[in-house]
Amino acid sequence: MDMNVDINLIKVERNKRGWTQSQLADICSLSLRTIQRIEKLGLVSHESVQSLAAAFEVTVDELTISEMKAENTLSINLDKGSWRNKPFYWLGSVGFIITALMHMLMAILLYSGPGYFNHSMWFALYVVWGSFLIMGIPKKQSLSGI
Repeated sequence: MDMNVDINLIKVERNKRGWTQSQLADICSLSLRTIQRIEKLGLVSHESVQSLAAAFEVTVDELTISEMKAENTLSINLDKGSWRNKPFYWLGSVGFIITALMHMLMAILLYSGPGYFNHSMWFALYVVWGSFLIMGIPKKQSLSGI
């Protein structure tokens, strides 16, 4: 059963001793991936928290946190930076920039003289761009199913 540990305390203790995550993993006989997961999410097995406590020369109780504090810490860690990882954020940002650039180009072409602007071409371009924004850009198909 996984326990919740104080992520900040683990990082502070590790940095206080000048250890890297890899060195801490070697000292605790854990994998580097386990140490990374512990420092990111704060979830750890009972055996792993005992190894960490022995390495830091503290008690298991000092490393673990109560359920109420664990719920708050976990929700904060999961929310931190999560909007940056959402593809719609990046798609929307890029779409906004491209649309703004298209509007500026359209204004330049419209007011630079007659015969420089083809309305049907821009209409088609907006329809294609809008369909990509609504449906999303298609992903590459893998050839493994063939």
